[in-house]
Amino acid sequence: MEQIMWDIEIKMTIPFDTLAVYPDEDVDEYNIEPTFLKIMELLNVEFDVYRIVETLYNYRSRKSAIEVHYSLDSFEEFIILDTYIDPTDQLDFINIMFRSKASKGGTLRKLTHKFYSDTCKYNVHYEEGGNVIKNNIKIDFTKPDKLCLNEMKKIIEDKKLILFQKNKILREYNN
Repeated sequence: MEQIMWDIEIKMTIPFDTLAVYPDEDVDEYNIEPTFLKIMELLNVEFDVYRIVETLYNYRSRKSAIEVHYSLDSFEEFIILDTYIDPTDQLDFINIMFRSKASKGGTLRKLTHKFYSDTCKYNVHYEEGGNVIKNNIKIDFTKPDKLCLNEMKKIIEDKKLILFQKNKILREYNN
């Protein structure tokens, strides 16, 4: 794979249960999907995947939010989960986005390709490039201290936006 020379952003649409792996079909216990865990480690992002999976199992779209989970190192690397599930969506799709600096771009691309192709039963949406998140959500999350609530109200509609770093809420915006 060629050297990536720009910061990379990746967006995919997946069933939320692909974040979990069930080692035993007869037991209602699961682990975080191993490739997703490697992506979290690469980006140095820590968050409670179990909380997200359990919330989605129990509440579906009633508790939807856009959660931005920042790296412990920088606001320029993060994972975004858009947990909205359409009430008619029987496959429980959510959007998940990743952003990394150029130095980790090649590794991130390999891991996200593996995660998407190995776990997602449906090829719905996979996109990568330099401004994928900014073009889709219209918000520059690399500057969390400069986010403007009025601009976001138009974009995030009736969702909640929560910015996290190391499982702690930095900011929360309710629309």
